[in-house]
Amino acid sequence: MHPATTFPRTHSSVPVRTLLLQVEVAVCEEKLDRAQKLIGGLGGEKARWTGAAEHLYHVNERLVGKCCTFTKHLIVWLNAMFLGGRELLST
Repeated sequence: MHPATTFPRTHSSVPVRTLLLQVEVAVCEEKLDRAQKLIGGLGGEKARWTGAAEHLYHVNERLVGKCCTFTKHLIVWLNAMFLGGRELLST
């Protein structure tokens, strides 16, 4: 075929191709916007989870000390009760 005979057909498809590309660009821009919002939200989640993990670490760190203190007081209380009971039994 002669190029002059195919020109009108290819030329007429240019506006259609342009419209398809414009739609594709709009879809890609929307996807990019959603992805940026998601990444921004995940960055906030990372900061929140990091703070929660640090708080939990400090709570657990103090938990051992609190358990030791509770156990010490329980032993002292139980000894006092048993000593009082022994005195009653011996009299």
